[in-house]
Amino acid sequence: MKLDGVAIVSGGLDSVTMLHHLRETGARPQVLSFDYNQKHVKELNFAMLAAERLELPWSLIDLSSVGELLASASSSLVNDKVAVPEGHYADDTMKATVVPNRNMIMASIAAGICIAQDGYWVAAGPHNGDAAIYPDCRPVFWHSLEDSIRIANKGFLPHGWHFELPFIYWSKNDIALEAKRLKVPVELTWSCYKGGDKHCGRCGTCVERLEAMSHAGIDDPTEYEDTEFWKVQVNA
Repeated sequence: MKLDGVAIVSGGLDSVTMLHHLRETGARPQVLSFDYNQKHVKELNFAMLAAERLELPWSLIDLSSVGELLASASSSLVNDKVAVPEGHYADDTMKATVVPNRNMIMASIAAGICIAQDGYWVAAGPHNGDAAIYPDCRPVFWHSLEDSIRIANKGFLPHGWHFELPFIYWSKNDIALEAKRLKVPVELTWSCYKGGDKHCGRCGTCVERLEAMSHAGIDDPTEYEDTEFWKVQVNA
């Protein structure tokens, strides 16, 4: 099976919807997921399920030792001493969920694998709502990284090699609408940063997810610990 490129899939709503979006266009990527010792490591199982469902090859890249070294940062996703903040994703407290250089690390590895496999693109699922908190989700980052990879691999890239970022200017609400259109099984995605038995319904990504699901009119069978907290946060 000839693969077109590489898709970075975490197992969350955004990246799984992106994978369905790519498949609708006929693309056949190698799916990559990354274990960086994140608290919500269970998301990776949902990435694997998405790849299997769409009959795509899936590989897990073990960066857990890197995650252990990153644990000295003040990121609540890799530092056990820092609690995952609750509230709206736009809140300043959500900066505690930033993992230093995360997208640079993952995208660079994905690009190397893509080039080795003669692929034409690396796909990722950042969206406009991420840009306020995460510098490595902004268009300027991805455009600069694309230029750097072109320079680093000059003479070894196929014509037109690029980052495929279908949601880079979309909102979370837009992505939820796309998930609805594509009939993505949203209950088979994992968003919660706390990584418990159920989605907590209170962390920033849960609040954003519930708001987007409501906006899209999705009958969401996902189990949440709290299904009311997001309404207070959104209307605050």
